[in-house]
Amino acid sequence: MTILRVAVIGLGIGGKIHLDAISSSNYFKAVACIGPLSDSNRNVAQHYAVPIYPSIEDCLSFESIECVIIASPNNFHLAHVRFCIENKIPCLLEKPLSSSLNEAYEIVKYYDSHNFHKVLVGHHRAHSLILNKSIAIISSGCLGELVGIQGSAQFYKPDSYFDDGPWRRNPGGGPVLINMIHEIDILRRLAGEIATVYCVCSSKVRRFPVEDSSAIIFEFVNGAIGTFFLSDCVPSSRSWELTSGENPAYPRQSTDCYFVSGTEGSLAIPSLTVERYSSLSERSWWNSLSSKSPEFLSNDPIIAQLCHFYQVILDNQAPKVTIYDGFNNMLIADAILKSSRQGVKINIRAYS
Repeated sequence: MTILRVAVIGLGIGGKIHLDAISSSNYFKAVACIGPLSDSNRNVAQHYAVPIYPSIEDCLSFESIECVIIASPNNFHLAHVRFCIENKIPCLLEKPLSSSLNEAYEIVKYYDSHNFHKVLVGHHRAHSLILNKSIAIISSGCLGELVGIQGSAQFYKPDSYFDDGPWRRNPGGGPVLINMIHEIDILRRLAGEIATVYCVCSSKVRRFPVEDSSAIIFEFVNGAIGTFFLSDCVPSSRSWELTSGENPAYPRQSTDCYFVSGTEGSLAIPSLTVERYSSLSERSWWNSLSSKSPEFLSNDPIIAQLCHFYQVILDNQAPKVTIYDGFNNMLIADAILKSSRQGVKINIRAYS
């Protein structure tokens, strides 16, 4: 088995998650990390027993690397992914593509102008067993015609989260781009392409320059509608992190954070509970619903994503999450923020 030598750019929460995954992988070996030469970053490098370099250029002067994981702050993504594409270094680029839609578009243009496509975007939930089973249930037709979807990402980020990454207090680092970007990818995979968005954002709790809470209404191309509530300042278990059990860093809570509604049944996620009537003729709120839940299943999507990255590099497998997927998710996120600023519904097709 070929073991690939990987460098990780960025030593914050995301970078350390990837270094942990690499440590348990049979496919990769971390040979360097890249970031400012601060005491905290040096401690991270020492913990993982890898050298630290201030730039990818410095790293390549001393190390032989075969791939890169980009987990730097969002505003550095453009420079880092352009370097990797230009030098034909396979890379896993953490979401979002960048801190602004204009920079994300620059990434797409640069990608399109170079004949190098071993770039995987880090929407890791695309590799989730829970999500893929949910997609299979919806695709089976047992819910009937899709009517709507409700989602929630509510949690409390401690002060240390912002102290460790002060950029998270500023535009480009709010929960819409950091957290909602994941949910947009999930919504598109569950319910299809998004046609319009309308959003109200608030920063009244933390009073940062970026939002701490958002209420969003979606219309989908297929005619379904959806709602989503996002907040990083409320004690709640209704989020993917706290309900899926996929990341052991978060204590799993036995509740759901997504509800998919169809004309013949409904689906709760991540429990995968399906509610239906015994027959179509029995559909009435006066009658009892049957409820069916499979045995709870879960995997570590970060590990699954890393395995897929290996196949992209060595087996020329097409990336499951492409640059274009990442851009479309970024486009929706940008439209959400624009809707909040302007107080209007945004038509995605006209916006793009």
